[in-house]
Amino acid sequence: MNHSKRIVVLGSAGTGKTTLARRLSHATGAKMICLDAIWQPNWSKEDVPSFRELLVSLHSEDHWVSDGNFAQATFDIRLPRATMIVWLERPRLSSSWNALKRVLRTNEHHRVADSRRRF
Repeated sequence: MNHSKRIVVLGSAGTGKTTLARRLSHATGAKMICLDAIWQPNWSKEDVPSFRELLVSLHSEDHWVSDGNFAQATFDIRLPRATMIVWLERPRLSSSWNALKRVLRTNEHHRVADSRRRF
């Protein structure tokens, strides 16, 4: 029996992807891979190949929980290896409020300055 846990958590900003991924990581003992923590604010489109190489390496293991969207740059890497894909949906007002609160916090990966289009 295969006991690999490779979970991808997707959803709009403010739906709780990182919170759920953190809880799943803790519950399963799988490593958490937070794409927003990896992608650097000063990176540009030219950095996407390096970002992808890093993600290939991180997602090559048998146990991980990966959160974040980055659809064009990462879905072909993460989704085929996933044993489970979770899509979170919340009412738009609730998600928007959560996203706004998050970017105003200090020491947060999701900062206002980082909200520009990444690719």
